[in-house]
Amino acid sequence: MKTDITLLVAPFGFGSLGKGLAIVNELIARGYSVRVLCDPIAQKVVEDSGIICGNYQYRETLKLDDLNTRLVISSGDIGTPLVKGTTPLIVVDSLFWLRGKWERLPSSDADVYVAQRFFIEATNAAKSAIGERLVFVDAILPSWTQNTNSSEVRDQIVVYPGGMRSPVLPQEYQEKYLMWVSDVVCHAIQEANIDGRRLMAVVPPHLVNTQAAQKFSTLGRAVCAGANVLENLFGKTQHLIVAPGIETMLEACAVGLKPHFLPAYNGSHIPQLIGYRQAGIGDEICPSYALELKDFEVETDWLNKLTMDLSHKNIQSLFSPLYKHEAVTNLVKILSKPEQRAKRYPLGRNGSSQIADIVGNIIGNKLVHNGAKLPKSVANVQ
Repeated sequence: MKTDITLLVAPFGFGSLGKGLAIVNELIARGYSVRVLCDPIAQKVVEDSGIICGNYQYRETLKLDDLNTRLVISSGDIGTPLVKGTTPLIVVDSLFWLRGKWERLPSSDADVYVAQRFFIEATNAAKSAIGERLVFVDAILPSWTQNTNSSEVRDQIVVYPGGMRSPVLPQEYQEKYLMWVSDVVCHAIQEANIDGRRLMAVVPPHLVNTQAAQKFSTLGRAVCAGANVLENLFGKTQHLIVAPGIETMLEACAVGLKPHFLPAYNGSHIPQLIGYRQAGIGDEICPSYALELKDFEVETDWLNKLTMDLSHKNIQSLFSPLYKHEAVTNLVKILSKPEQRAKRYPLGRNGSSQIADIVGNIIGNKLVHNGAKLPKSVANVQ
């Protein structure tokens, strides 16, 4: 099947997938045919949206000319060896700001390398590694976050622990972390004497049958994360308890919600929390544990190792009664009073449309840059 655009999605939970779907929906709205290639778990989310999807193997060599497509967009995947051939390639990197500081420097032969802005400035070394192919864009948001309308009744307590995916984290750790979240949230709701029917937990597809998910369901409701779940919930949300990722946080801010961050689950959450603190975005439900993780706030060129080290630390320390008590106490205070609407779009709002503009310029002009200076029609989206 030939398509205008094929999107590759890295298997790292909802971050790469959520941004990828935001881009895809913008492209479809402009009349392009699109196919999404991702792992089987992500496919369950994509299928809910009605978008054509298929499978590809992360970190196994992929020849782009074999995909029968006019252009390839890679969302969050800088680890799979891509044989570019004659097919134009755009890389979309939401974590560019940590390259060369918290992760290795970027290396790509993409025609255009798109970096989503963040609260921390990208290093000069990372910018130099990509050169004039580098384009910065606003927050990459789905179209529903642009709608200023909201529900008259905002009374839902929404818990979203993120996609909780990583090639280096075992299922056992994922289940233990989610159980900590369910224990803390359910305990806080009961202690605050809040109607459990206000609770909605959005659980990653691979964890919907766990004891933690069942615990959410016993008190309130638990739903499987899907393409339209957050869209349907956020207009009704009063309080949002969320992983310190870089996807749902931007969507939350876009609709005026203040994120209350769970403790870091993987390595990328460490620098992301640093950025949120510096920008005054949200708060953390267990700040004492964040202080205990100070030793992890060091520069590294191996983010996967940081993720593995953090998971071991969490297993050793996070589940202690001390931190559970602190998180419950703080959540009771948060849930016991109405939430004020937060400032919207702290990183802008037009990332999806800016990327679609780049796609249109490349396809329309049949440009394959191969490292050459970008034409002004592409570079000007900055």
